[in-house]
Amino acid sequence: MRVASCSDDRTARIWDVSTGACEQVLQGHLADVNGVSLSPDNQTVATCSDSAEVWIWNIGNTSPTTVLSGHSHMVLSTSFSPSGELLSSTGGRDHSVRIWNTSTGKPVANLQAQGGWVRNSAWSPSEEYIASVSDDRHYRVYRVGDEVAQRHKQADEEDEDDLLDDIGSTHLPSWRVLHAKEMGATVAATSFSPCNDNLLATVDLQGNLQVLNCETDTTQNHNETETAFWGVTWSPCGTMIAYCGLNDGITILDAETLQTKTTARSHTATVRCVAWEPSGATLATCSDDHAVVLYDARDFSVARQLNGHTSLVRTVCFTPQSALPPK
Repeated sequence: MRVASCSDDRTARIWDVSTGACEQVLQGHLADVNGVSLSPDNQTVATCSDSAEVWIWNIGNTSPTTVLSGHSHMVLSTSFSPSGELLSSTGGRDHSVRIWNTSTGKPVANLQAQGGWVRNSAWSPSEEYIASVSDDRHYRVYRVGDEVAQRHKQADEEDEDDLLDDIGSTHLPSWRVLHAKEMGATVAATSFSPCNDNLLATVDLQGNLQVLNCETDTTQNHNETETAFWGVTWSPCGTMIAYCGLNDGITILDAETLQTKTTARSHTATVRCVAWEPSGATLATCSDDHAVVLYDARDFSVARQLNGHTSLVRTVCFTPQSALPPK
């Protein structure tokens, strides 16, 4: 199992979870690397940076195989869909989420119903929905559009310049917004339950965590005063939620009641991101203290600290689980 991290030191790193060894340093970005995502087949990694590009790497290669261009400003995050067939990237000043075909490197949708910088996006486990979060205090849930399947089919059947020009143009389809919820401040991160398409956890920079049931359009809330939440994730079985922020560690909630189960303090500065490994055995966090920390999920004790980055670490992720079959 691999875990990946990225940093303002302009690199991303790939680590072996069992040994803590750094397998590879991805270098070449000319600006801060804001996001990193591992593909479900564990063979590919995507990185994004302040240079407004998304780079796709084959693990083991020293240079990217594909560069995705289309954002007009810094790209803040990137995420493979559970099938690995699509990739999302979220923009800064262009206020958009772009969806890419990972086989062709072509854009297939551009979600622009945002009123501010888009910080993060998340796919539902069956790939039916995608959620985004924004500086406009809102998070939004979109239904993945039928246009994607149709355009993939066209691209397979026709190899014509005019078709590809149209796919890459400003006339990309958007997808329908199913839910738009307002929180108390800039919304920092969002995450679907790995075993339920309808449950979405979202956090903001005012210490609010909200769980949305997309089917019933109802919400539950957990709040802390005088703090900010930067990251959120679910346990693979969907019974716990972990979040991180200014408290130098992680907090674990019961996913049904949103009551605190335990906390773990391991960093010396703001914790930017938290991820839960698909088997459930390990969690990871990254921080402004330049470190990545792995936790034993049995008791949330620190299992290992990964050192190597020379500036704040913005994102950490594991190889994701495969997609759930469609409902």
